[in-house]
Amino acid sequence: MIDYIVEVFIEPEKTTEWLLWMNSTHIPEVLSTGYFLHNSIFQSKDVDSVGAFQIRYRCSSLKMFRDYQRKYAKELQLKHTELFGKYTKATRRIEVINYVEV
Repeated sequence: MIDYIVEVFIEPEKTTEWLLWMNSTHIPEVLSTGYFLHNSIFQSKDVDSVGAFQIRYRCSSLKMFRDYQRKYAKELQLKHTELFGKYTKATRRIEVINYVEV
């Protein structure tokens, strides 16, 4: 399993609008590509990180994730940048999830 993690820092005055758009438009568009099993969104509770969010998308394999990147990521990221680019800073990374039986 792969977690695709997007961390977004957004200016406080745009947080409500951004969250509404993420939940009603962007995340459903990402999930509709068929490459991700589910997602989660978290807000940082660190006082110094007001406007800090983490969106995690779960993918079944690195190959599936690379296919998503090649086919859809650029277009979907561009939509986000056009609407919120001057109010946000985003970082992206992946984590490999290995399940271990105990």
